Amino acid sequence: MNKIERIFLNMKYSSEAETRKHIQKVGYYLLGVIQRLTFRITGHDESKLEEPEKSIFDKYTPKLADSTYGSKQYKKFLDEMKPALQVHYTKNRHHPEHHFIKNNYGIHISEEELEEYDLGETEKWDNKEEKIRKVD
Repeated sequence: MNKIERIFLNMKYSSEAETRKHIQKVGYYLLGVIQRLTFRITGHDESKLEEPEKSIFDKYTPKLADSTYGSKQYKKFLDEMKPALQVHYTKNRHHPEHHFIKNNYGIHISEEELEEYDLGETEKWDNKEEKIRKVD
């Protein structure tokens, strides 16, 4: 055994480098989440300020406020608002109606929603290999 090998054998392992690498990786992914949430905050319901939504919401919001939630009158107002609501749901992800479509077989996730999250590859954490691997 040479002098260099003896030096390396006597060195103690430090987890600091791996821990700092892990902290950086987690921070990177959390910043992505923060960026998406920030976009949602700034764009929340902006479509209500434009036509065809604005004039319909201007007309029906006071009527809805003066009626009992779920009543026949309330449902009638919502039905009359349908053109604006359909546009609103299409443009605003925070509504369940944006994500799901109804058909004869039940409720399914829309193709638009699936495509939005398909970035061409999925990053998956593989603890055994301690690296990010690309999964098709």
